[in-house]
Amino acid sequence: MENIPDGQTAQDRPDIVARVWQLNLGAELKDLDEGVLGRVHARIYVVEFQKRGLPHAHILVILVEEDKPRTRQIIDKMVSAELPDKEKNPQLYETVTTCMIHGPCGAAYPNAVCMNDGKCTKGFPKPLSEVTKGNVVGYPVYRRRRRAAGVKYNCHINVEVCTAITAVKYLYKYVYKGSEKAVIAVEAVHGEGNQTQIEPNEILPFLNARYISPVEAWMRLLDHSVQGKTHAITQLSIHLENEQMVTFRSSDDPAVVVTRCKHTMLTRFFELCASEVPDNEVAQSTLYQDIPKLFRWDTKDKRWVHRKRYQAALGRMIHVSPRDMQRFYMRVLLCHRKGPTSFENLRTVDGITYDLYREAALHAGYLEDDSKWVACMTDASQFRMPYQLRQLFATIIVYSQVVEIGALWERFYDDLSLDFGYKYRSLEGNAKEEMVKFHTLKNLNDLLLTNGSAVAHFEDLPQLSEYPHLVLDSLLQNNIIRREMEGHNHDILQETVDQEHLLNDEQRSVYSAIINAVDNPTPGNTLFFIDGPGGTGKSTLLKHILAKLRLSGKIALAVASSGIASLLLMGGRTAHSAFKIPLKLNDTSTCSIYKQSHLKGLIQKASLVIWDEAPMTHRHAFEAVDRSLRNLMDNDDEPFGGKVFVLSGDFRQILPVVVRGTPAQTIDACPKSSTLWPKSQQLHLRENMRVKSAQNESTATELAEFSEFLLQVGEGKHKINPALGPGYIKIPKNMLIENPVGGAARGS
Repeated sequence: MENIPDGQTAQDRPDIVARVWQLNLGAELKDLDEGVLGRVHARIYVVEFQKRGLPHAHILVILVEEDKPRTRQIIDKMVSAELPDKEKNPQLYETVTTCMIHGPCGAAYPNAVCMNDGKCTKGFPKPLSEVTKGNVVGYPVYRRRRRAAGVKYNCHINVEVCTAITAVKYLYKYVYKGSEKAVIAVEAVHGEGNQTQIEPNEILPFLNARYISPVEAWMRLLDHSVQGKTHAITQLSIHLENEQMVTFRSSDDPAVVVTRCKHTMLTRFFELCASEVPDNEVAQSTLYQDIPKLFRWDTKDKRWVHRKRYQAALGRMIHVSPRDMQRFYMRVLLCHRKGPTSFENLRTVDGITYDLYREAALHAGYLEDDSKWVACMTDASQFRMPYQLRQLFATIIVYSQVVEIGALWERFYDDLSLDFGYKYRSLEGNAKEEMVKFHTLKNLNDLLLTNGSAVAHFEDLPQLSEYPHLVLDSLLQNNIIRREMEGHNHDILQETVDQEHLLNDEQRSVYSAIINAVDNPTPGNTLFFIDGPGGTGKSTLLKHILAKLRLSGKIALAVASSGIASLLLMGGRTAHSAFKIPLKLNDTSTCSIYKQSHLKGLIQKASLVIWDEAPMTHRHAFEAVDRSLRNLMDNDDEPFGGKVFVLSGDFRQILPVVVRGTPAQTIDACPKSSTLWPKSQQLHLRENMRVKSAQNESTATELAEFSEFLLQVGEGKHKINPALGPGYIKIPKNMLIENPVGGAARGS
């Protein structure tokens, strides 16, 4: 503080703060290494920089087996959660009350930053306890707090005894979290004085930039480490024969690239075990994952070199998903086999060389029960987050032969549901247990669906059907589904259904066919095209179909090829918006619908999709939606994944627009040219309802003549006018607007 001039604070001199911080951190690490808490076996620390204050360090200390605090008496000597005696330890009391008290928060301070739903998100106040008690999500309930360090450093030092791996994962995750991010916008300003204008740019505002606080900047300028560990960790690669990862620049010589990447840690391990050098005996009695303890990897020469002196080092084989079956079982073999000399030798058991690593692992006795999956989950639970564990669990039960899936679920349920347990920690009793289990199952079910399976396929697992009220609540949490189920006026729907008797015979026939297909979907009876010239009541018919289904509680999606056409449908949207159809299409395009999205849930729940003005859309758009829905519905055999799909329109009107295209290219772009068309049922409307509903005979005659004219033009039957050129017709004068601008303004 003596080096900070008058009128300045610590915030004004981050250079001094960084130096003092580093000195204090070094002193604390030195105390730990000298055994203030016990003899240290391993240690790792990570410095966290926050935008709102000074840095702090997360330090994990692993003590030797004999010094680990296993009783509450030993824990009480290390950690305390009590206020010290103000009279006996005034300095310690001052430090604790200044630096070690959370809050204030609670019912009296509902606006505190840590408060959410009337409770502290950090779990304060902690429960009162006469003695230190057992594990609570990786931490004990303490009786006292350590005193000496608080007096020595006069700062916030929070000591926790980690009783479970869940308390450790946070720290390891933090190493790789990366810097804080901030969104910046770079704007160009033109003009002078009051005439300045900002040049808009829709891309730059979304650039991500690292946020570096002043103290972090000085820490890095001074080359102070922001993380450290006592052991050197070597990540060991696992790859199949001649399938190692190769990185290169496009300008590199392929021959040189292949030579450069010929040797890997794994292939050199095999060579080391097969060689005649003295190191051979050591390697042959060593597992692949233990090699870094005795050898170091020479990155220049790509070989293992025997360590001449001891160094704290560990090897870690990369994690392999069971979905990658060959590499996964190779990893199983490498975890058990010492001194393999080649890929082939690794697959050899009792003199027999097997083609698959799984066969070798099976005959070696490594896969006799579920112990491998237990070991896999146990290994992953030490460093994977709950969502990643659920992904792994889903992969294991879908792609592997697990004997007792229910037992595996029960064993790792706490790890699989840890994040939901934290999310719903404010609930109590059965309500919390139900909510946590349901959401864990639901998330697992979503993951299984992406793999073509579901929770319902596994009888040993708890079922979502056990929580019907939560299933409905979960559906309504999907904003898109809730909008479709609740966003329509019930009175208008009922009024429309009550007018069903006004449909003519053709409309009623089409109406019945589609409603029946929705109620009883069968293969080959799900794709329809309603064909009808203008005025035959297509829009009215679609309105009745939508109202009927929505009033019965079903989801019916209404889309159209254009924005104007979508306005004529109840709850209509453009097809591009509804299905995320790419703007640039080709014959392999798919829609941007992700299997974990709310849109996917909406499409799966939909009983019907109506697409109006379909003829004006390029067939590639329909085919893209078809591919996507087959994938989402896990049904590759039926058009649009078996979803009842109704197309509507009139090919006599506007066809797809092909820029500078020939007639042949326009025809090829039509839906009729798609492989989907032969699989559709054509339903026809011919009776012109506009003529039938005309107010008088004169108007009816005029409408009939106009409709007949449009029909002849659309079907290519109208007389061509040679004087105007091939393909041209002459429009009758009585159909022309003498003043186009004025007529358009009046709507005539």
